[in-house]
Amino acid sequence: MLNELKKQTAMKRRDSERVHAYANEAFSYLNIFDIQGVLKEQDTYKCGVEAYQVTDFSLTKFDLLNQKEEIAKYHFCAQLGVPYYIIITSEANGRYQIYNSHLTNGLISFSILGDYSKYEFLHWWREKQSFNQQKPMYNASERIAKSIIDNDLFENSLAWGVNIDGFSIDDDTHKVLAIFEKRICTFKPPYTVDNYDPNRFFSWLG
Repeated sequence: MLNELKKQTAMKRRDSERVHAYANEAFSYLNIFDIQGVLKEQDTYKCGVEAYQVTDFSLTKFDLLNQKEEIAKYHFCAQLGVPYYIIITSEANGRYQIYNSHLTNGLISFSILGDYSKYEFLHWWREKQSFNQQKPMYNASERIAKSIIDNDLFENSLAWGVNIDGFSIDDDTHKVLAIFEKRICTFKPPYTVDNYDPNRFFSWLG
């Protein structure tokens, strides 16, 4: 009964990355944060986004989010000069709610920008990032198979934003110190982490 209640109240974060216990532990220990999406139109950054899926909008609970992580994402976006949004999708009706973030007295809060139908949301997204999805997400396809936002975007030839695997923030200046790429591979000599090259998965670029 308790597990069922947890499932009903969970805000499921959209995450295309593989779960890797050691990497997660190392990132947490080193205060390395990630942000799932940065939307970009040509050379102009538009916004940073995180997406969550709930069974019903009434179950949206921002107090479930980690303040430290949200503050880091807010400062990351602020350095780019763009807002940080949270997108909530309802499994009950397929609608979207978009929330803007605010930093006040050292705490992040969220205010709703609007409640959108699927097609209104796709229009909103296309205004931020209009280019088409070209690279098949073979490795992530299973992890996002039940993601409403991914299915809606891909069905309309839209692309998810740039994913930032990791970044660190200076505690005093709140500026980004470094950007990290998380490299996870299966140990199959002669192909190992020492010669791991993500470019081998991007042959679609020609």
